[in-house]
Amino acid sequence: MPLPTKRASSEDLDQTKVVQKLLLEAEGLAIKGRNQLVEEKLEHASSIAFHSGDQMDKSLAASAIILHANKLIERGAWPEHGPGLDVQLRKALQLAEQAKPRNRQLEGNVMQVFSCAVFAKPSKDAADIDAAIEARQK
Repeated sequence: MPLPTKRASSEDLDQTKVVQKLLLEAEGLAIKGRNQLVEEKLEHASSIAFHSGDQMDKSLAASAIILHANKLIERGAWPEHGPGLDVQLRKALQLAEQAKPRNRQLEGNVMQVFSCAVFAKPSKDAADIDAAIEARQK
């Protein structure tokens, strides 16, 4: 008798589809040079991924968080409210590690962006810098 497998619920698929749609819209807007709208779409996708990543495609969720973090780092910005980039990227790493199939390249990208984010963090301390250095050495 086969073992039961966890099937994705319709809500899981809906969150995945929403994030996919937001990322595709962001890509189209980027081509048109509409950077403010790109950032809004990425922020929305990242927020969904951060809060619902455990119930959706984990690779996609981690990718959405990375894309948003990269955009903020590029601009030299840090989230004004909600979790900081370091917290978001730790979640992205957790999601990337849980993804099936596991994607080491995605994990490496998360660690690289995490390291950059920690060095860009406005109120970093020694523990933050140690975490950034450790991420670069993994």
